[in-house]
Amino acid sequence: MSSPSATLFKVLRFLLWRRWVLGPLILYFCGYSLVSCATVYIGPAEMGVRQVYFGAKSGIQQRLLSTGIHLVVPSYERVHLYPTDVQILDMTANAERSKDGRVTQAIRIQTSDGYQVTVECTVLYR
Repeated sequence: MSSPSATLFKVLRFLLWRRWVLGPLILYFCGYSLVSCATVYIGPAEMGVRQVYFGAKSGIQQRLLSTGIHLVVPSYERVHLYPTDVQILDMTANAERSKDGRVTQAIRIQTSDGYQVTVECTVLYR
């Protein structure tokens, strides 16, 4: 009596060495890997900027990419993603982390008469 794993292995070996199973399986995995490498998804709260690495149109392209799936030539161009919703930069003296944005040190400014002034502020930007 053979074990269930040995039986499963025999069935898989039988199926995978048939042309009508192996051919479409290889075609599916090759197509999937090509599509996953050559596309980029831009989410609802993001915009994309295409950068071409070399050639006549190298550099940052002027046209923005909106939400959706876009084709990209791998190793020739890249898409940089930027958020479009409001971002928060919190400059504060205490080191507690904010849930909604980035936290950095407060700004320390020296006045003209030599005193140190600490400025704590929150900057909202897009």
